[in-house]
This record gives sequence, structure tokens and C-alpha cells, in this order.
Amino acid sequence: MAMNDYSDNDYWKALAERFFEAGTSEEEERELRRFIASGLAGSEFNDVRAVMGLAAAQGDTTGGAAARSSCRRQQRRRWWRW
Repeated sequence: MAMNDYSDNDYWKALAERFFEAGTSEEEERELRRFIASGLAGSEFNDVRAVMGLAAAQGDTTGGAAARSSCRRQQRRRWWRW
């Protein structure tokens, strides 16, 4: 995929899914971050925006891995709260 080809929404959705599964490389995460920052990403990418924003605010240098882990822990806790 060309770096600035933001028209393939299926590609970005798949990349976002891999991001949350911690299956992306550092380069893919940089590419996803650029896509999110471009303003062309729709509301379906709000979760990615939130996690990447949290990682940036915390000065996370792991590409968001710590923030993703925190989100997974919160999701597990919420599951138990009916």
C-alpha cells in the first residue's frame, strides 16, 4: 500500500484491528497514526484515536502497547459490571 493512500478503508480497519491485538510493527503504527491524524479517518476509528492519544499524553514510547493493555484490562473489568 502506498503511504498516503487513505482511501482504502478496509485496509485501515484491518490495521486498526491488528493494532489492538498488538500485531502491528512500529512502521505500521506510525502509518496508522498518520492516517488518524490526517482527518480522513471516520468515527469508526475513535477507539484508535483515544488509545493513541492516551499513549501520546503519557509519553508512551512503546507505540501504545501499554495503553492497549490498560484498555483490555478495563474491558475485562467492565464485562463483570452488569
